Amino acid sequence: MTSPRVATFLRLATVVFVTGWAVRSLIVSGDQALNERFKSVLVTPPWVTQAKSGDGFEQSLIKIRSDLPSGDRVVVVWTNLPDYYYAYFWSTFWLFPRTVSVVDGVTLSQEPDADALIHVRRPFESPANFPGFKLIATYTYPDYVVTEYRRDG
Repeated sequence: MTSPRVATFLRLATVVFVTGWAVRSLIVSGDQALNERFKSVLVTPPWVTQAKSGDGFEQSLIKIRSDLPSGDRVVVVWTNLPDYYYAYFWSTFWLFPRTVSVVDGVTLSQEPDADALIHVRRPFESPANFPGFKLIATYTYPDYVVTEYRRDG
């Protein structure tokens, strides 16, 4: 059990910390908040703003999302996958409610059971050929080239 004196000190320390943090936050972000055009913030969905700030992979997923039916099964094939959880998180986030699987390019040994393939590669890597799938679109960014394929037939 703490003494009344220690409890009073802890309450005071908490109030000082929270107040200090609020002042710091106003100093750091206050200029941005005051200069923001609030009408554009109210009429622009948050995902649009987030999409502009993402890398080439995320930006292409937003474009692909509008093309795919919501019941499709999608396989994201990433050549030299840098981080599985990064690819899985953004793929499932942007392509929800579609079923998404993420595989490394070298582990795709047989024709996948999917309605669509999304191939992610670096700009210097050559495009892959997936039998049974036709090329729909290619999105080129400085960091990634993202190609969308659909099942042929």
